[in-house]
Amino acid sequence: MLFRSHTQVPLLPGRAEAGIVALRQWLESTAGEDRFRAGAAVNVVFLSDTHDPGLALGRGRDAEVAALAAERADYDELRALIDEPVAAFRLHAIAPASKCGEAWDTPTYYDLAEASGGVEADICTTDDYAPIFDEIAKAGSRREEGVQIGRAHV
Repeated sequence: MLFRSHTQVPLLPGRAEAGIVALRQWLESTAGEDRFRAGAAVNVVFLSDTHDPGLALGRGRDAEVAALAAERADYDELRALIDEPVAAFRLHAIAPASKCGEAWDTPTYYDLAEASGGVEADICTTDDYAPIFDEIAKAGSRREEGVQIGRAHV
């Protein structure tokens, strides 16, 4: 199992928290590289106190919100950027279901989780993450499609 992560740790203010845009940009910039093992079940977990882009409308930054929203990819666009033969690609969301953290307008991470068959959990009310990660491991390991690897079909 391979784990990769990205986080904004220094607690410095950022312009936005556009995780979906960042994932799309990473997939585009690494196209053709060996990012995922052939036959792997790829799982992306968005863990955030807001939703992409991390900015809400009506705060004098509507043009910025609209520009980031225009760069956001949906599930099909993200899946199309994976050219390795993977058995599954799921997106999971541990993010707010209500307004408990930073302001947001659309539950974008939940939308991706639903579209991909991923797990959704409310960061506002969750106090035990073990069952959530257990559910992610179970849901994330199910194959969506067979994969041809050399002469073997997995």
